Order: sequence, then structure tokens, then C-alpha cells
Amino acid sequence: MRTFPCLEKYLRNRFAIWQIFLLVVFFFLSLGARAIAEYIEPLSFDWRRSLPVEWMSPATGPIGGTETRALVPFNGKLYAAMGYWSDSQLKNLELPGAQVLVLDSAKSEWKVDLELPERVSWDPLNLRVLKNWTMRFHFSGCRKYLAVSMLSAVKFTRDLDGNSIPPVSILIAGVWLNGGGATEVFYKTDKSGKWVNAVLDDGTQYHPVRSFTVYEDKATQAQQLLAGFGWKEHPGIYSGRYDPRMDRLVWDKKPELLESKAYAKQPKDDLRVTSFVECNGKLYASVYDRLYERQDGKSPIWKVVFEHHLNSNSGRGTGFRGLTAIPAQGGKGGRILFTVEDDPLVILSVDPLANFECKEDLNVSGYLAGIWKTTVKYGVAAYNNMLVYPYPSKEAPSLFIGFEIVTPKLDETHRFKYWNANANFLIRHADGKYELREIFDPALAVKPKLVSTRTLALSPFPGDPPGTLYAGGFDGNYLPVHNTAWIYKGVPR
Repeated sequence: MRTFPCLEKYLRNRFAIWQIFLLVVFFFLSLGARAIAEYIEPLSFDWRRSLPVEWMSPATGPIGGTETRALVPFNGKLYAAMGYWSDSQLKNLELPGAQVLVLDSAKSEWKVDLELPERVSWDPLNLRVLKNWTMRFHFSGCRKYLAVSMLSAVKFTRDLDGNSIPPVSILIAGVWLNGGGATEVFYKTDKSGKWVNAVLDDGTQYHPVRSFTVYEDKATQAQQLLAGFGWKEHPGIYSGRYDPRMDRLVWDKKPELLESKAYAKQPKDDLRVTSFVECNGKLYASVYDRLYERQDGKSPIWKVVFEHHLNSNSGRGTGFRGLTAIPAQGGKGGRILFTVEDDPLVILSVDPLANFECKEDLNVSGYLAGIWKTTVKYGVAAYNNMLVYPYPSKEAPSLFIGFEIVTPKLDETHRFKYWNANANFLIRHADGKYELREIFDPALAVKPKLVSTRTLALSPFPGDPPGTLYAGGFDGNYLPVHNTAWIYKGVPR
């Protein structure tokens, strides 16, 4: 047998053996530390307040609000949709109307980009608003636009005739009106940079818009902006196309048809088209406890393809939210992930290629109860969407899901009743595992009650470290509040 005398002599030296052992240990520890740093550190954040609004201050300034309802990067800037729902000073003549704010850079301050100061007028002889005359009387003198209900950035690559055009980006806002009125949107293109008001109907029915998407019809190849609306028992979807000659959107006069089918339990809140998603070449929309699939063509129809009856006895709430396409297990096609506003709050997924087989992705209420060691009940998650977070891996991005939740035994004394006072969000990793994060600024002397994380957005600014987040929210939950809207900036550790 061949031997190596020098090596044998070296190995008989105990000190040498320890050297080899320690070198091997340090080698594997360095690999593990590097992997852990790449995986964990970008998903932990240092948060600082970005919007300079003093929580619950009685003051009324040029920027305020009760809720930050959406954060949207657009043309290198960050925009915020602000609302005054449940504001205790609605009759205050100095109270601003619904606003879109803009942040120009990582070091700039928030400023007003769009403000809607018009007031509600009450005219009992106006037959077009006769159905809403009691609401108009109640809100007479208040700001007409209560909130920017939704804000989205979309892109067109075809004109209204289907011809290819250089890409045009559009920032579009849906609005929530005091006392009802016509369905309206406000938008601006990257060509003009000026806000334009578009009225989509005659005002006989009030249809606030809550969702947007651009979609190319597979049958006609027409590219259109779809606007999902809802009010009482009248959900629907308007369709618009882009005219590059006029640099404007041209809207169809009638909404696309949703299949009529009675609900097992009529919600007390409005039936709203809350989100869209394209999955496996088909377009889907969510309304309360069902998914609709678009049947493309010159006269498109939305067909009910999935229903999941809610548990809540109250019948209150919006139901399905945040439709998001994720890879199916086994790599065949995709699944649709969405949250269900209910008691308990859950996250479900369905497989369109397997007859919409439904699986529970996470019982959020049960998951949080295990972490917080307390009762956790009704909740709202992914108000508008789930944020795709491509760090550290673009091939396997995580999903960030903001929410609010009821914890009746955790703190029964604060003024927001049973709603948990903290701003939280969930991280869903590509392997389906979840983590919980909280948003707070340790530099503030008094920790505000942020209640709800409604929106999350990646920073569009080169001056921010990669992976920097902006988050915003609060939810009035029918309680009188003032200056509760918040926006925080989270820098990855």
C-alpha cells in the first residue's frame, strides 16, 4: 500500500489536525453566512416616516388625509393616492379634497400633483341625481371627491385601431365621490404630463372605479384599458383605447357585460371589481366571492368560473382581493393567488387548468394567532394588489402582502376598537413559506397607531439602495379620525 510519510507525520501533529478542522468549519460557515445574508438581509428593513403628517393632529394643512390608498412609481417618480374617508372635519371648508401627491426624488418632499377641491351641491330638482338626493343633502358643502380610490400606471403599445405605436405610459386615478354622481377617472400621459378628467357615464348610477389593467384581446388584438367599478349591486367594467393623435383615452359608452347570477348571500358593502390578473393566456376579475373569466371577442362577456362563499355572518366586506399569478406546482401553467376578506382572513389559490381546483395557501388569522398568542379574527389583505419583490432573486421573487386584522383581546382600550393598531405585512417566498413584518419608525417619540398597510411599492429612485420600499395606509373603518394617513420608507438592512 502506498504511503505518504510527510503527510502522515503532519497529521500526527495535533495542532495541524485542529488547523485543518477549523479551516473546514470556517469554509462552510462562510458559505452559509453568505447565503443567509443574501436571503434574509434584503427582507429586513429600517423604516422612517416619509409623509410629514403628524398623527391625529387637529390641524388642517395643504397635505393630510385619513388614508394613503395607493403608491405607484411612474416615470421615475413616486405618486400617492390620498383620501379623506371618515374624516372628522368633513365640514371644514379648509379641508383639501382628494389628492394625488408626488415625490420627485429620494431627497425631495411630498407635494400636491392633483387636488380636487370641488364641493357637493344639492339641487332637489336635478332629476339625474334624484336617487341620491339624501346623500347630497347630507354632504352638501363638503368636498365632492372624498378620495382617490385607486391609482395605477399602465402602458399602451397599440393605438385604438390596433396599430403599433411607440410605448406610451399613463397614470390613471379612480375617484370616490361624496353623495354619488357620474363615474369619473383622471389621467395623465407621459407625453403631456397634464391631468385630464374623463366622465364614463351619464351619472344615473354611481360607479367608483377600483381597479385598472391594460389587456390585449386574443380574438380582436385590440389593446384596451379596463376599469373595474362597483356600487351596490352594480359591478362592471368599462373599456377604453388610446388615441395617439389626440393623446387621450377613448372610452366605450357601455360597460362590458358580466354574467348575471344571483349571489348566495348579498353583501352589505358594494359589489366591486377589485382586481384583474392574466393567467395562462386568460384574463380574470374578482367580484365579492367569485372570479370572472373574460370571453374575448367583439362583444366580450365575463363568465363566472369560480365561487367561494364567505364565512362571515355580517355579509360586510369586499371579498376577493389582490389577484396575482404564481407558478403552478410541477411547473405546468400558473395558479391564481388571492386574499379573501373574511373571518378568518385567508389566502387561497386556484388552478384554472384543473377546473379551478382551490387550495388554502395560508389561514392568515390562524398564522397570526400562533405568532401573537391571542385571538385573531376578521381581516383585509392585499387591498389592491400584492407587490412582487425581486430581491434577492428575480427568478424566484417574493410577494409582499399588506393587511389589517382584528385582535379583540390584544388591546380593547384604544380608540380603533378591535382593529390591531400596528402596520404589518406578510412576505410570501417563492417556496410558499410566509414571514411576518411590522412597519414602525423607532425615531418617533410616540408610536402612531397605523392600523393598516394598504399599499407597498418599490422605490423608483436611483438615490435609494436597491430593494428600498415605500409603504402607506390606514383604514378609517367607519370611525371619526383626522390626519391618520401615513407613508413610510423602508431601507433594506
